[in-house]
Amino acid sequence: MVREHYQDAVRRRGADAGRELRPGRGAMGVMGFSAGGHLGASVLAHPEEDELTQVPRLNDSTESYSARPDFGVLLYPVISMDRKVTHHGSKKNLLNASTPALAKYYSIETQVGPSSTPASSSPPTVFPPTFLYHSEEDATVPIENSILLAAALRKANVGAGRHDRGGDGGR
Repeated sequence: MVREHYQDAVRRRGADAGRELRPGRGAMGVMGFSAGGHLGASVLAHPEEDELTQVPRLNDSTESYSARPDFGVLLYPVISMDRKVTHHGSKKNLLNASTPALAKYYSIETQVGPSSTPASSSPPTVFPPTFLYHSEEDATVPIENSILLAAALRKANVGAGRHDRGGDGGR
């Protein structure tokens, strides 16, 4: 439901501002922290998808505007659902008892590539440039989450920056 609210907000902003706000690309982004980082990463990977929910899409002029963010800023994000590196509380809250296919879908590092929506009938989307921030000593979300996403972005030639620092990341 939160993702649909984001999509609606971006579309409405684009519809309200027209070409003045978004003459090209680069004006709208998504930022998320921890579990919110997973939500942000999900929007980056699957900006137009909503078939996993029963929320109807809008039937107004905003539909013609893309919900794809132009960039992402993810701070100590939960990225992977792999049991070795995930934040188990986030995984349980998000997936509960899930299928391997659903766990893979929500493991964002597996969704980076020329087409972030391979199972969808939507046109292919490209993961936008993304900045990652994580603490090496984060005791809540393992830094491997950011490392996995940064590696996937690099492999897909997506512009990405990653900053790791000592300490707990200011939590």
